[in-house]
Amino acid sequence: MVVLLKKLKKSFFLILLITPFFGFNQISEDDYLNQARGFFQSFPEKSIEILSKGIENYPDSADLYRLRAFIKQVRSIEDPQEDYKKAYSLDSIPYQRSGYPSPYLYLTNEDELEYPMDIELEFILKDIYDFDTRNTQFFTKFDWAAYSKYDTVYQTFSGKTTDLVDLRKLLKLDYIESDQTKITDLEFYFWQKTNKDQKFFEPGYEGKFSQYYGSVENSFYHNWDLRDYPFDKQKIVIRFLAQQDSSIVRLSESKEFPASFSKNMIGLKDGYKIDRINYYNTYVSSGIYDFFSPTSNMRYQIFPTGNFEIVVSRDGSWLFLKLFLGSILSFVISWIVFLIPKKEFESRISLTVGGIFGAIGNRYFVESNIPSVQILTKADMINNMILLLLIVNVFIVIIQNNDKINMGAFEKNKFAMIFSGLTFLLSNLLIVLW
Repeated sequence: MVVLLKKLKKSFFLILLITPFFGFNQISEDDYLNQARGFFQSFPEKSIEILSKGIENYPDSADLYRLRAFIKQVRSIEDPQEDYKKAYSLDSIPYQRSGYPSPYLYLTNEDELEYPMDIELEFILKDIYDFDTRNTQFFTKFDWAAYSKYDTVYQTFSGKTTDLVDLRKLLKLDYIESDQTKITDLEFYFWQKTNKDQKFFEPGYEGKFSQYYGSVENSFYHNWDLRDYPFDKQKIVIRFLAQQDSSIVRLSESKEFPASFSKNMIGLKDGYKIDRINYYNTYVSSGIYDFFSPTSNMRYQIFPTGNFEIVVSRDGSWLFLKLFLGSILSFVISWIVFLIPKKEFESRISLTVGGIFGAIGNRYFVESNIPSVQILTKADMINNMILLLLIVNVFIVIIQNNDKINMGAFEKNKFAMIFSGLTFLLSNLLIVLW
């Protein structure tokens, strides 16, 4: 019985193999698909041949096109991660104007619809609250808008009407949801060229465009970069994530309405200021492996992300004096001991050692104003430098009091004073400018 079943199985595949050569090719679309699926695992080349024959007889079949491209791609997959890199080079790939480009809408050269569809983003920063080094979150208010040259529906040259991407569902804002969250629903406007709204069409928009407008009041995370503290610049990032593959949509900053910010922010603390707002794109893999046009590739789905980077600087000059005034005074006290005669050793050594304790106390004051970080900040370098110079002054005072050791020019208070003062000034300048 087993032998009989094996013979029948072989006969079945043999019939499928020889059928196309005997001219029995007037079969249904579903039969072509079933035949190809039957051969897929063992005879992928035969599957491709069967599907190609089916496409000749059924040129409008999206299923036949899709399955053939799928089998071709599966046979050529070596490193799926390489598909992630392909998302960055999609601009150089010409999209087909016939057949079934993603999302499988039949287009001709007469159709104006082009993939990927360009979505332009506008960002208007209104205010920032609770922006402080001791907080990992801040509260902000901003307005934003998205622009497209297409309406919500599109009619092809062949007369088929299709829904295009709804930007209210397409764009997802990366934010922290809380009881303070106030996000208005996007309002939709479709503009057509008239005399009164002429300004909207110079020079980027031709005749018509869609606008989605909304406002946000919410908290966002911020990872503080304090390497240059207190002369640091912080980069706050507001992200808009598209919920469609990069072959369908492309995000960019609006050419007509670039990012802007309010000059008078009541919530931003004194000492901070907004320098500029930059825009850049990143890409996120969804982890879904699927078929995508126009290259007929199997790859990971790639979501484009539009990032608005708010550069916030700090007025570090006054903060520097506020933070390090105690350490500076401690150094000055140890520095003026070189004006005291050498015979007053006890007074000299008491002042220099006292300066060390003052600098240590100031160090704790500085550290209390910033969160604990596992990096060496400029504030740490300044404190360490002052402590080191204080120890050097103590060493010079002790050597000057020792008759058995001669330090040459350092035996003179004038030279020691000049050396210590210049070293202090140059060291601080080097750290600040580095």
